[in-house]
Amino acid sequence: MRRSSDLRKLAGWLIIGLLAVIVPIGGAVPVAEAQLLDYGSLLGGDDEEPQQSTQTSILPSSNQATETEVQLQSRPLPSSPRINPETGPSVTDYGLVADSVADPMLNATQQAVSLFRTRLVSTLKRLPEALDDIHVALAAASPTGLASYFVGVALFAVLLIVIGRAVAVVYAIYIARRLMIAVQRPNPEGYLGKLPVLAYRVLLTAIAVAITLAVATGIGLFFYQEHEATLITAILVFVAYGVTMIVDTIWRMAVAPYLPEYRLPTIEDGAARSLYLWLSGATTFGIFSMVFGYWMQALGLATEVHVAITVMLSLITVLILLALIRTHRRTISGIILAGRTREEASWPALAAVTLWAPLVTLYLIFTWAEMSFRLIMGIDPSALRLVAPYGIFMAGMIVYAVASYVIERIFARNREMEEINRELDNQRKLEEEAEQEALKSEIMARAGDAGDVDGDGDDEGGTAPIEAENDGIALYAHSRPGMQTMEDLARRVASIFAIGAVAYALARFWGGPTVFEDNPALALIED
Repeated sequence: MRRSSDLRKLAGWLIIGLLAVIVPIGGAVPVAEAQLLDYGSLLGGDDEEPQQSTQTSILPSSNQATETEVQLQSRPLPSSPRINPETGPSVTDYGLVADSVADPMLNATQQAVSLFRTRLVSTLKRLPEALDDIHVALAAASPTGLASYFVGVALFAVLLIVIGRAVAVVYAIYIARRLMIAVQRPNPEGYLGKLPVLAYRVLLTAIAVAITLAVATGIGLFFYQEHEATLITAILVFVAYGVTMIVDTIWRMAVAPYLPEYRLPTIEDGAARSLYLWLSGATTFGIFSMVFGYWMQALGLATEVHVAITVMLSLITVLILLALIRTHRRTISGIILAGRTREEASWPALAAVTLWAPLVTLYLIFTWAEMSFRLIMGIDPSALRLVAPYGIFMAGMIVYAVASYVIERIFARNREMEEINRELDNQRKLEEEAEQEALKSEIMARAGDAGDVDGDGDDEGGTAPIEAENDGIALYAHSRPGMQTMEDLARRVASIFAIGAVAYALARFWGGPTVFEDNPALALIED
């Protein structure tokens, strides 16, 4: 009996222990076991069995869980597959991992779109109050408390520039003008005869701009007070003037609107002047817009207002450039064809003429949209992304001009030899014609009948048709498109190099310094 009683007590204690394990004290909700995936085995580590683990949590008692109840749910993850150490994980193995882990791409995209919509609406709402915000920012940054203070600062900076230009005019009349006259030559031809004069003009203009800014800055040091906002305003006025003058001078070098004898592209005077005015006006507006946006940001304008103003001004710049493309599309196409017709042009020139306008239009629209998105999202609060590609294209144009100059200089001796040989051939032909005329005259004098000796159309001495045929072949060879000489090949290489340099610079600009590093495509090529 005693033994049976002990057995009953032991069974009772076992039942109580099981109930304590199954039903936790305090009415807590049981937590299911979660099976953890062995990532080390999946990625080729030791082939061990996945370990089982349980998750525990401290939950409120039944008296405190009246309004909120926490329930942890977990589902068993797929068991770790056996990975072949030689081949590594397969596509199926990666699929198991992807199926067990939630993909954050959709949620991240939704959050980004929602954030962009919120910031865009907030920016547009602040746009009607932009003028008031600008007035408040200027008044807050002004030492006198008046926004009109900076108008006086800007006007005084312009007056200093005028004084500096007066000094630069003395330099231009007595030094630069004489130097320009000295380097000019009559009837210049090609890059070899025209580009040095145009580049020399750019250098002299840069010196004049430097003199202007040096004089303006030197005088301004005695008047401007030690106030940060005041100094920033004056410096930005000087910078805007200097950059505008340099860019305008580069356009003068490229188009030469008032120097037709030194004009490199094949265009008429009226078209050259109109294209120059459009280019100069568009770039001037873009430069002043960027400087104004930076000035407003430096004076403490609200971020949303600054973004709205920058986006609007950059949009106006893009619209001006699109109007330029539409107005001067034929002129720019003529520059690309270099005065040839479409039938005479090579296939790269035809492709460029066909594609340049649509590609530039799409590029401007994409650049403005991408820049606006970054500004609104606060990723890169500047307008340099619209200006930098313009500088890259201008640099490519300068590279092509310098390469063409070097090529012409290399082949200048060959052209001189060809000219000498051409003059010798002409002299020889004149001597032969004189000898033939003398021979005809002698024969006619002896025979007394000119009709019998004129054998241009006879079967034996009919050389006229052969000469006509040779002249036709020479004319065809001269007008046939394509590369005829080594100089043509060098020019083609120079154009390809310039285009490649621009494409590489744009890729580095958009993709960053590491755009060409660790590229799978380049790795396949190297292998």
